[in-house]
Amino acid sequence: MNLLSGISSGVLPRVRLSPDVHAERTLFLSNRITDYEGLIRFDRTPYLRYPLQVLDMPITWEVLICVATQWGKSTILYCWLNHIVDNDPGPTILVMSTKDQIRDVSTERLQHIVRDSPSMRKHSRRINDFIYEFDEMTMYTGWNSTATVSAHPCKYIVMDETKDLGKDVRDAAVERGKSKVGMKVLEASSPKSETDNIWTGLHLERDRDLEKTFEDKNRKHLPVRRYRAGGDCVVHWIHVPCPKCGTLQQFYPDRIWWPKNCPIRDLTWKAVYKCIHCDHDITDRDKPAMIQAHHWRGADAEILTPGPRNGFHSNSLYSLLGDRCTFGEIAAGWIRASRD
Repeated sequence: MNLLSGISSGVLPRVRLSPDVHAERTLFLSNRITDYEGLIRFDRTPYLRYPLQVLDMPITWEVLICVATQWGKSTILYCWLNHIVDNDPGPTILVMSTKDQIRDVSTERLQHIVRDSPSMRKHSRRINDFIYEFDEMTMYTGWNSTATVSAHPCKYIVMDETKDLGKDVRDAAVERGKSKVGMKVLEASSPKSETDNIWTGLHLERDRDLEKTFEDKNRKHLPVRRYRAGGDCVVHWIHVPCPKCGTLQQFYPDRIWWPKNCPIRDLTWKAVYKCIHCDHDITDRDKPAMIQAHHWRGADAEILTPGPRNGFHSNSLYSLLGDRCTFGEIAAGWIRASRD
């Protein structure tokens, strides 16, 4: 149906929405899944929008989400699956670390999302713990076995927590999609070390010269880490403006400061974040407005052009989910872990 014929018949052609906007209008999460029941909202996680938009770009074939826990990466997976089913169906595989994990996520989350969201429910035909059949596509599942991820060639490969997958399994899943036109790979994980699959996929390199400029041997603080992209992946970092000077900057754990000899139990309300430019004390009350004004940029806040492979790297300092991601709580967690 073209536009003129659609108007003449009284039916307008459907407008294709970006995955984030489509999710806001159609993806429903019940209280069995979230504390914020209802249609998906991005007011607490506005930084999820751009990765979804980049994933939907024609130039993109792979997006890697390398983030901390309590950041919202599962929401990206649900939004993308919702978009596939309702807007651009094609054979899909969801890969996780174990068969039990697949079963748990399926029964406790995905099956509820499909039944509660009209955009997915209207296409649903048959569902069990491991296979989802829709009108024009099937979503398979696989786990830490090359046999399970190689059984079906799929246009869409969605992998969660690849830190627990063998590299051969991850590579086998991607290989099976190469025969499909418009293949897309979405990989999300909260890495445990710099040798995990997703970390090596980003080709991040430590900038040790830059790290030295922020080290303070006269004061104990959290580890100083600065990274740069060193490969073919276009890596994005979140930058937020200082509420005083407006300088865009990343949140680094080592910029969290607290009074000397402050007990760990008091860090929650005494820790602040020091602006990297003007040294202004940024508090947790400042974070929501800063996150709303965020930008995904390169390591030096340069504007990036997305490429075929795109990475998004973030830590839990940006999270507004729950009450365990305050500056003080994160600092206290690091300190306790270093003592164990």
